[in-house]
Amino acid sequence: MVLLGLGLCWAGVLDLQIAEITEAANKGVAKAQYELAEMHALGQGVTKDFQEAASWYEKAARQGHVDAQYKLGQLFFLGRGVPQNLRNAAMWIDCAAEEGHCEALYQAGLIRENGAGIEVDLPRASQCYASAAEKGHHDAAFNLALLYHQGRGIAQDINKAVYYYGQAADNGHPQAQFNLALIYHQGAGIPRDPMRAAALYRLAAEAGFVTAQFNLALMLHQGDGVTPSIGEAYNFYRTAAENGHVTAQFILGRMYANGEGVGLDHRESCRWLQRAAEQGHMKAQYELAIKLVRGEGVAKNSVLAASWLGKAADQGYIKAIYSLGQLFKQGDGVDRNLPFAMECFQKAAEDGHIEAQFCLGQMYQNGEGTAKNLEEAAKWYAKAAKQGHNRALMHLSDLHDG
Repeated sequence: MVLLGLGLCWAGVLDLQIAEITEAANKGVAKAQYELAEMHALGQGVTKDFQEAASWYEKAARQGHVDAQYKLGQLFFLGRGVPQNLRNAAMWIDCAAEEGHCEALYQAGLIRENGAGIEVDLPRASQCYASAAEKGHHDAAFNLALLYHQGRGIAQDINKAVYYYGQAADNGHPQAQFNLALIYHQGAGIPRDPMRAAALYRLAAEAGFVTAQFNLALMLHQGDGVTPSIGEAYNFYRTAAENGHVTAQFILGRMYANGEGVGLDHRESCRWLQRAAEQGHMKAQYELAIKLVRGEGVAKNSVLAASWLGKAADQGYIKAIYSLGQLFKQGDGVDRNLPFAMECFQKAAEDGHIEAQFCLGQMYQNGEGTAKNLEEAAKWYAKAAKQGHNRALMHLSDLHDG
């Protein structure tokens, strides 16, 4: 009973407060109008009602209440309680920004960068971001860094980009940490600093930034700016791969195939190669196909191998084009097709593939898949021989002797 009475007591106090705030709001007190708007927007002590909230925000905003101006701009932007009106949103957010409202300054920058309700104005956007960044707004610092980095709307300035990326990065902004790491990693406009890059990649990686996980893995793998650690590299490759990073999946497949940093496991290799292949990674498609041809870690399946080789070949991967030619020349598990094999060898040979040039010479010499043509055979043997293919040189010599 005591608790019930206490609850009724507090309810009475709240009702009294609402009544007092409403009375003050009706008398034109801007602070009370703002507080009443907040109560309606949040459903605190009153029914949640964005239309009523917008009405009170506007009354306070017209009296110069900065927070009310910003909140009203947000309602116009989202179309809550008022019809969506991006121009009105920009107007009210600008009013708050002019009074130094930090979040309004950031939003004003976004509006001008993206042309939401007003024309794109990148120089003005950069000014808004700079003002917000000076007040400690980390997203504004990041956006300003991007503009300086890319030279959009303002003169490109890598040093200023580094400064503002640093401001955001120091406050835990993963994308800023990654972008800054990339600048130090590449030495783009500033001296290369792989140690600093690795430290920043690690921060972003630990925050879940997938490309940072991959880049850090590469640095650990290669010992670039850090002590080489194949075990730690594997861990970050694995994390990135599990998060869908296609190149990490491919490298992980190779690591299992070679027993590099992990136990040799062709089945696990195939699993990761397939995940990368399904995302369109042409080298993974090729290497998975070779495993299917050999039955290495997976049941032998030349038909499926031909399919994966075809996908890689369609992307112009020369090794896949040559291997597809070999598969159909030999007819091992697929119907033999010499004209198609000839076509594959021709494509690969024209792109300088030494074995394809030799095979093409053989097919012209023997009349396989095409009319016998010793002149063409000699031409392709010569090309392969010029690249150091000893058997091609022998065949070429035999043709001349014959």
